[in-house]
Amino acid sequence: MNNIEQYEHSFSNLRRAKTIYGPAPHKPVLLLAVIRIIETGLIKENRITPSPQLIASFRFIWNQYVHSGHKSNFALPFFHLSNEGFWHLHVVSGKEVEFQKLSSIGSLPLLKKTIQYASLDSVLFEELQKTGCREVLKQTLINCLSLDSAKSCPFCEISDRSVIDENDLALAFYDQYPVSPGHTLIIPKRHVASFFSLNRDEIWMLNELSLSCKTILQDTYHPTGFNLGVNVGQDAGQSVFHCHVHLIPRYHGDVANPLGGVRGVIPEKQHYL
Repeated sequence: MNNIEQYEHSFSNLRRAKTIYGPAPHKPVLLLAVIRIIETGLIKENRITPSPQLIASFRFIWNQYVHSGHKSNFALPFFHLSNEGFWHLHVVSGKEVEFQKLSSIGSLPLLKKTIQYASLDSVLFEELQKTGCREVLKQTLINCLSLDSAKSCPFCEISDRSVIDENDLALAFYDQYPVSPGHTLIIPKRHVASFFSLNRDEIWMLNELSLSCKTILQDTYHPTGFNLGVNVGQDAGQSVFHCHVHLIPRYHGDVANPLGGVRGVIPEKQHYL
């Protein structure tokens, strides 16, 4: 086993707490944050501190990949990664007692007070300077988080009996909480959170399925119009973090004034005339 394979195995088998929401995502998120900071050149030596840039990177990665009930906590993984063998903590002299409290408290002020810095195995740090190795390890961590998300994803467990149409890369089914008769969801078969993370083939197949579902709905429900849209991110209204396209049949008179259509996601901006 070469160096990169060794650390790929370590990253795939991180010791993570088991919770009601699934494995804790904190360690892979922090490692991804460190890799991101290395990529930007903000970490040039094997000395990782709880800097504002690293904390911001942690929060960015967390918001991008964690969509569960887990609570974000930067201090806990910074401390507990020391159990993995490749992450080493350097304690401020005379702060050993406070250091032990980090195990349970996970306080950022306490972390900054007691930890000088963390370092990686020198070999691992060298590997992370190489673009190819860095990408392999980054993808390993992303796969861990994606797998966690898929295990708790309701769309990944859709029964075959619920599918109204499908192709090689996408499938469609009726929304469990329809806003109109025939409201349909079209999803990629691969678990991926954002529409913007789809590959070209998946986008093509989603579009193809949208067209075929439109024909099915037209023949079955006889709508007089359609809304087609995607929510990307929590602030845009996404609640299930498996990409899904809403195909919503519309009917004459279903709302008093349909002017503006999808602009209605911000109600006061819908009617612009």
